[in-house]
Amino acid sequence: MVKSAKMSFDTRGDTDIIDITEEVEARLNESRLEDGVATVFVAHSTAGIAAIENEPGLVKDFRAMFQRLAPRDIPYSHDSGLGEGNGFSHVRASRRAVFQRSTVSRNMATCRARRLR
Repeated sequence: MVKSAKMSFDTRGDTDIIDITEEVEARLNESRLEDGVATVFVAHSTAGIAAIENEPGLVKDFRAMFQRLAPRDIPYSHDSGLGEGNGFSHVRASRRAVFQRSTVSRNMATCRARRLR
């Protein structure tokens, strides 16, 4: 059996990290499935999903890591081609898988969403 649900989140951008655990858990509970595989997918080119602890120090470390990997203030070819000015966001997003799949049991899900733009 396959069940689908849609979730939407507002972010502040600039490597905003939000905890979506409660929303994912609510969707799983609504599905009434006992066991299976949950796939959480983000359909945006500058966003990603990560399964991490929602601990303030780790969240700060994630932001700092992305600044080191793809600094905001250097030239990106993407920007000169499209003029969007968010080349760093695309590079940052490419460093994360676009989906996180986990085996889940009832009342258990741990997922985080992060928009890198």
